[in-house]
Amino acid sequence: FIWKNAAPPRVQLFIWLLIRGRIQCRSNLYHKKIVDSPICTVCGAAEETPDHIIFHCPIALQFWSAIGLPGNQNPRAQNLHYIQKLPNVPDDQFSAFITICRWQIWKRRNGVAFRNEHLSLRNLLLSCKAEATQWKARMPKRSKKVLGPDFLTCR
Repeated sequence: FIWKNAAPPRVQLFIWLLIRGRIQCRSNLYHKKIVDSPICTVCGAAEETPDHIIFHCPIALQFWSAIGLPGNQNPRAQNLHYIQKLPNVPDDQFSAFITICRWQIWKRRNGVAFRNEHLSLRNLLLSCKAEATQWKARMPKRSKKVLGPDFLTCR
């Protein structure tokens, strides 16, 4: 799921760290006494864990809903390979699709936390489309249509 998709090596490493709960989120940094609080800097509503960043922060919830991931799955970071496949994404490219989504949620969160960027659902969807276009070159020819312009719908 991690090592055999079209993701660049740095993204594969990020996913590997995410599954193990080792990404540099505020909860992990708080336990290491690097930050004063584990509270999410994006929404301020909960402890910023890997699960919260990728699945439970309000913008992440909106994103997963917008792409059609059922909200009743309650996924966890370490179980990312068990996410229910979406009907509009071919099985052989689902891991690349889900990897792009998680990577962009992480990058957008960092933009808000470190560069005071504005986070919106539309910008997140657009950044996923842009990333998909870049990843197309890494895909087998038969699979390139998946990561084409209709990859995600921007509302």
